[in-house]
Amino acid sequence: AEARGAVEKWLVDTENLMRDAVKEQTNKARQAYPETPREKWVLEWPGMAAICVGQMYWTLDVEEAIQEPGGEGVRNYANKCTEQLNDMVNLVRGNLTKLQRSSIGALVVLDVHARDMTDNLADEGISSILDFSWLAQLRYYWEDEDVSCKMITACIKYGYEYLGVS
Repeated sequence: AEARGAVEKWLVDTENLMRDAVKEQTNKARQAYPETPREKWVLEWPGMAAICVGQMYWTLDVEEAIQEPGGEGVRNYANKCTEQLNDMVNLVRGNLTKLQRSSIGALVVLDVHARDMTDNLADEGISSILDFSWLAQLRYYWEDEDVSCKMITACIKYGYEYLGVS
């Protein structure tokens, strides 16, 4: 019984340390994102952190674009999403390790989705972050030193479970 208890405690401790490590890397990647070209940044951080942070900045950028006066902000950002996607496709064609290629491949899938969703939002002409079309998107926010994931009225804290890049 003592050995079983010790193993269970060890596994819980390992899981907690793993989550702490993923959270720390995510926070550091978040801080580095605005200061580093995206093509370089994506190669410097673990894929899981890059995916989470990429989603956070997509949310932030779309919300800023929605609130731009004149109504062209979302369309302009949709064009930027296309440029970012093209940059990632060019990067994945380069000389990469297997892990880098896997990480960037996962980001390309998310970039395609981000581009398509941003194009749809631009086509709908949304002008408020309270518009249902925006609220219905899975959005990632950095709040109170943590990641929150929101969709419509649901809000859950990001769990930092290690999932890899798939």
